[in-house]
Amino acid sequence: MTHFAKYDSWLFRNLSDGDPIGNEHGETCGRYAEPDEDAPRGYRPKPCAGEMVDDGHGFIRCDVCGELVP
Repeated sequence: MTHFAKYDSWLFRNLSDGDPIGNEHGETCGRYAEPDEDAPRGYRPKPCAGEMVDDGHGFIRCDVCGELVP
């Protein structure tokens, strides 16, 4: 018999592994791209390796993916 609590924790363990995302100037971005329906089966996206920088308008933005800090 499968215990659903253990199954769910196994299924979602990679979603909550605690990878830090950049929120301050100079940190690594670490965000993941939106899911792509055309990606091959089993594809695991890599986190963004960009650096968080001040864009000169008072916002902190990733220099590679362009994601803004909320």
